Amino acid sequence: MVLVKGAYILNQGFYFVNKFYKDLYFYFLLELHSIKANMNQEKRKMDLRNLVTEDEAIKPLIKRELPLIITYHDPEGERHQDTVISKVPDGDGKLLIERKMALLSAGPWENLSPLAKLRIEAIAVLSVQLVQPPEWLNKWAVIDDELLFDLREQLGKHANLYFRPSVGQGAGDSAVSRVAIYSKELA
Repeated sequence: MVLVKGAYILNQGFYFVNKFYKDLYFYFLLELHSIKANMNQEKRKMDLRNLVTEDEAIKPLIKRELPLIITYHDPEGERHQDTVISKVPDGDGKLLIERKMALLSAGPWENLSPLAKLRIEAIAVLSVQLVQPPEWLNKWAVIDDELLFDLREQLGKHANLYFRPSVGQGAGDSAVSRVAIYSKELA
């Protein structure tokens, strides 16, 4: 009886060891498959230019620095025309815009009117994004809201096109995101 019981325990032990190695083997196969899939994905680097179909024209990339031709008739009757350079701000430039907005607000942001907030934001963006603006532009942009907001709109278009939010966008399609972040643990 002891011999039979010992053989049964020994047989169960082999069963559990065999099951353990079988599970371990399948785990390693899954991990190996996952590693191979990741390696294949890294080999096939995504190129955003391949996201559009062949019949769609690919717009050329917008440069970080772009000349803007400004023609302006000031309230005193003078006509001004100059070419200014719009340079999309980097990380430090974006922080500088925020600091200038805080300085220009000279108090709690919540206490400002919506128009004052827009003007402060536009003036801060112009002061950072325009490279060496002419003196007449410095004078009139802070006085004439039409000049200020039209110029701010063009600077915003330049920054938006620089980051190309419309890549892969077709008729009726939504814009394709430029950023993809994934983690198996967060999925």
